[in-house]
Amino acid sequence: MSKYCQTFVVLSLLALSGCGPIKQENSVEKAALPKPVSQDQVSNNKPNVIVFLVDDLGVNDTSLAMSQSKTLYNKRYKTPNLEKMAEQGITLTNARANAICVPSRVSLLTGKSFIRHQVKGDIVATMSKSGALLFPPAKVIEKPEDMLPALLQKQGYLTVHAGKYHVCHHCSSETSPTPEMAGFDINIGGSFYGAPGSYQPVDEYGNVKQPGRLKGLENYYSLENKQKNIHLTDALTEEAMSAVKLAVNKQQPFFLYLAHYAVHTPIQPHNKYLKNYKLTVGEPEQEGQYASMIEGVDASLGYVMAKLEQWQVAKNTLVIFYSDNGGRVLGRGKKSLYGDWQFNFPLRSGKASNYEGGNRVPGVVKWPAGITANITNTAPVMIEDIYSTVLSVAGVNVEQRDDIDGMDWSKFFSSKQVPEIFTNRSQFFAMPYQFDGTFYNGADFIEGGVEPATSVISDKWKLIYFFTDERFELYNLADDRAEQVNLINQQPVQAQRLVTLLDSKMKQHNFDDIMPKRSSDGSAINWPSEAFKYFSKSER
Repeated sequence: MSKYCQTFVVLSLLALSGCGPIKQENSVEKAALPKPVSQDQVSNNKPNVIVFLVDDLGVNDTSLAMSQSKTLYNKRYKTPNLEKMAEQGITLTNARANAICVPSRVSLLTGKSFIRHQVKGDIVATMSKSGALLFPPAKVIEKPEDMLPALLQKQGYLTVHAGKYHVCHHCSSETSPTPEMAGFDINIGGSFYGAPGSYQPVDEYGNVKQPGRLKGLENYYSLENKQKNIHLTDALTEEAMSAVKLAVNKQQPFFLYLAHYAVHTPIQPHNKYLKNYKLTVGEPEQEGQYASMIEGVDASLGYVMAKLEQWQVAKNTLVIFYSDNGGRVLGRGKKSLYGDWQFNFPLRSGKASNYEGGNRVPGVVKWPAGITANITNTAPVMIEDIYSTVLSVAGVNVEQRDDIDGMDWSKFFSSKQVPEIFTNRSQFFAMPYQFDGTFYNGADFIEGGVEPATSVISDKWKLIYFFTDERFELYNLADDRAEQVNLINQQPVQAQRLVTLLDSKMKQHNFDDIMPKRSSDGSAINWPSEAFKYFSKSER
């Protein structure tokens, strides 16, 4: 029997409408809660924690500007609750994640960078579209007992998951930990699926075609509730807060991982908000639908904040707002407000690319009891930092561990200053597989970057190593955040420094286990340092 096989209880939660609770029995209140916590654990004033993760939300996909001036998309989208949260907390204007879902979600829950954990998830052994590379199977999470909810559970927290889990794909509980195995006491809608079949209750959020896709939302499938047309974002939010109320009633600290499926495809309207958006000539209709999904997510954030205030727990609740990767570019149509494919303008490309459009994300942190309000911080933060930060404020010391990469944001919670440990930080990213299909390989997609690669950022410099043709690109992000001027030929010293840095990190963590191979003879592609030797000036 697999080491992951164990018995667990899945709790079914009360379904709520968009306006209030449906008049029916709440199964959560009758169900047996996790093992009781000691009075010491309950009374030590541990902060509550909410990680509010949005799927595929780009750095410009809110009304809160992540740079000095607002973009056209910042002006289009309506996210007043996020703006209010920023006024009460810290806006992280230099936040990044991996370029794709699974690696980021694993990083968040384990504190490890993708270069270290190598759980790429989505793609099984396959050949790239070009036919040049073969990709080995994905790795899986090895130690679920060290995952974030499991460690918080040991500290007496009620741990609740709602929404998208997706720490692997093409897998099962025999190979990878389910939400319950990862330490979540309550799981609402989380599975190994990366997207819902639908956001609408009429087809049971996709369960009509794929039964069991989203567990814990069965109460919404009655005819009465389908007629109420409760969007999936609303359903997850209200169910999550119903679960959190159990901990509030017991004065027990809680950890809520509200990981919305929105704004991932399928792009479908959140009908409450669709009327708020007028499109320019030539924009596809789905751009208005996309905007309504964003506003729906913001309404979810507002609902959560209102409940915290109502229950008088807002002051000692840490809330982290983040996205799992850069904004989607392909699959939204061609025309953007800035020209073809420029949905993350001025950043280049988007999701599944190691250009900045694929890695830069919005980030906001609020904690009235522990954060100075209304400040911005330019620290280069990563999604794996959420792990270390949450554990730190919960009183779990992880700084002595040598198997994590996350850094503790609480070191700058009361200041605009960036601590030296952050300014000296090097950041590593990887996309070790190829996304195929018209969504990711449009014939006239000019921004590029949606291809297998690794990259490193150190100081103001960013180096990308593309696997297929073993080429390198180098950018000065301080002067060229749009990554338009490749300096690989003009800055040999910086290029060599970053090549060596990237090569060392990949070798340190045995990255060759998931490095693609040449389909012609099955040989591995060159390590960055070796490839750079043959990267002649004529090829640059």
